[in-house]
Amino acid sequence: MIPVLAVALAAGRLSAAGPSGADYLLAEPAARTAGLADADAAVGGELEAFRSNPAGLASVQGLQVAVSHLSEADDWNHEWMALGMPIAGGVGAVEFLESDMTPFTLYDGSGQSYATATVSSQNLAFGWGMPVLADLDLGVDARGFRSQLYTYSNEGYAVDVGLRFEDRRLPVTLGMAIQNLGAESAYIAVSDPLPTRYRAGAEGHFRVSEAVAVSLRTDIVEYQDPTRPQEIRFGAETAFYKDAFIRCGWVHTAENDGLCMGLGVKWENLSLDYSYQPSNLLGDNELIELTLAGK
Repeated sequence: MIPVLAVALAAGRLSAAGPSGADYLLAEPAARTAGLADADAAVGGELEAFRSNPAGLASVQGLQVAVSHLSEADDWNHEWMALGMPIAGGVGAVEFLESDMTPFTLYDGSGQSYATATVSSQNLAFGWGMPVLADLDLGVDARGFRSQLYTYSNEGYAVDVGLRFEDRRLPVTLGMAIQNLGAESAYIAVSDPLPTRYRAGAEGHFRVSEAVAVSLRTDIVEYQDPTRPQEIRFGAETAFYKDAFIRCGWVHTAENDGLCMGLGVKWENLSLDYSYQPSNLLGDNELIELTLAGK
């Protein structure tokens, strides 16, 4: 199945390079992973894999439902919902992401207001993850999306493909994925390329004592758009009795560095997670997520 990923990579490289649009496809609204800088390419068993590497869906256990809210400093709000469960030797899942910007006033040349503009987008994705070898999982998701900008609108489609390797004898997992292969229509006359990105990551998980476990992870993220810088992401999580979690993360690019942190608590099958990102000069981002996981 590795050739599947190679073909997808080649297709992405052959598509038109240049400044990309549809930034809402890059939204990472899950609070649990946001506290770890969204360094999630090698992690499995979570619906957050929709936003990083669909191969991680293959190890979802039982019915899982997640909802999350992201409030960004630049007046964007994202509502994310996902559901997944094992089906016919694999895991099927669906997610929906609604993104809205706070309406703003438009002014004419004389400074008089004449309209209120709204900006929003919706995207719906279906994902599938399954083992293809004893230690290798394959995942794919396909999404359709639509966005509105004042009186204009457009729509498009995107596909993500990923692999995840986990040797049960070792405390390390590896993952790689290609995201946002597809196209969109133009708002007016000329359409932008999608923000295709390539990511590879690793996670190490270690038990310090009977009560404490530590997870360390890192991702490298490259964009097809040459105007977007490479990202190196690091995350660390400490779990206490598998019921309380402290998280921190760091994103490094050639242009800036960003820190993030998060907390989580779990009670039986219910998890509540919060993350905080003092990420830019405009203000801070906050995320909250609720997850119900079956056994």
